[in-house]
Parts: sequence; C-alpha cells; structure tokens
Amino acid sequence: MEASEPKSGGRTLLAVFVTLVILGLIGAIFYLASDINRRRYRLMAVEGNLVVQQGRMLPLGFTEIEVEAEDLKAAYAPIPLPPGEARVATEIFDDRADVDRALFALLAGWARQRFDANEPGSYELAATYVRRGELLPGLSEEQRLELRTMRADLAYMNGRRLLSEVGERLNKALASFKQARELGSTRGKDVERWIADVERRIRDYQQGTQEPAPAAPAAPPPGAPSEEAAPPKGEEQPKWRL
Repeated sequence: MEASEPKSGGRTLLAVFVTLVILGLIGAIFYLASDINRRRYRLMAVEGNLVVQQGRMLPLGFTEIEVEAEDLKAAYAPIPLPPGEARVATEIFDDRADVDRALFALLAGWARQRFDANEPGSYELAATYVRRGELLPGLSEEQRLELRTMRADLAYMNGRRLLSEVGERLNKALASFKQARELGSTRGKDVERWIADVERRIRDYQQGTQEPAPAAPAAPPPGAPSEEAAPPKGEEQPKWRL
C-alpha cells in the first residue's frame, strides 16, 4: 500500500502539468487570435451612416474605431450615407492605409455624382465628401492627384453656384424696384435709375453666363504654303512629262 501511494501522486502531478500546458496553449492561441482580430478593420453601414470599425481584442467581433489624435477622430467619424445608398459592401482590411484608400474611393464616387447634379444641396454634399477625403492620411499618390482634381471641380461648381445666386438676387432686386414704382414711391427718379441699372446688369449677367463660342481656326502665318485648291469637277489635271 505504501509503494502505490507515490505512483498515484506522480500520476496526479503529471495530469496537473499536462492540464496547465493545455490551458497555456489555449490561452496563447486565444491571445494571438485576439491580437490579429484587433489589427483588422472594416467599413459598415450602420443606421444610415458609413462607420469605420476596428476588431475587438477578442478572436471575433468589431467595434467603432477609437483613435487619440483629433485629426484622425475627424477623419474616421461616421459619414451620413448619400440618398439612395442604403448599403455598402463589407470588406475586411488588414491595414489602416487600405481602409483609407477604400474609404476615399467611396467618397470620391459620391462627390463626383454630385458635381453634375442640379438637385438642392448637391454642392454641400460634394464639399463634405471632398473635405473628408482630405483628412485621410493613407492615400496613394494617384488618389492625392485625384483629390486635387476634385478640389478644382468643386471650386468650379462653387463658382457656378455663386453666379446662380447673383442672377436670383438681381431678379429679386428688379422686382422690388418695379413694385416701388407701381406703388408710387416718393423716390421716383431713383427708382427709375435703379430699374435701368439692374436691367443692364441682368443683360450683362445673361451674356456672361452663356457658353463661350468655339475659337475660330488661327490664320496661317505670312509666307506659309497654302493648300492648292482642288480643280473644278470635270476638269482634268495637267499631265507633265519628263
């Protein structure tokens, strides 16, 4: 009986050791899987917003990204989805630069759709998407060039928008002056002068907003050989013999 007790105690210690090793391996695998998941990102549509999510410190699951820098907080804040965009294709990214480039591709597409739209608020939406694209730090060189072009197109769109507002204001001013004349303003001479002045400005504005005519072809420089005129139909070309 005394000899069997040490053997039983040894088996118990071995079982405890094996159990601890297995638990340690499970813990290491759990930690490694959690660390890998924490380094992954994805884009998700959540309650009408495009949200950048980062993996939890668990083998599975994502949560909204958390960053310390203020400029990055603005870059990765939820973005309202444009009208008609209810879903976004979900894709997992292993690097934050890949997230930036995928996010910029979405923003650029949405902004360009608004450049040619005549709906109210199109400029404001396009400007929002361009500004958000400017905040992303991981853009490729090609995307930075595209961003520069988008900023130029946005400036053109803003110029057209401001011109449209000028025309509306001129028409409203003309209507007010004409109403003053109809109601018998005591400043009759000033009213007539302003009506004539605003009508002139409206004509100038309408002429200035017309699409420019194509430029005429430049005249050939003096002394340049001109193309020979084609002979009249039915007239034979002179034949030369050597």
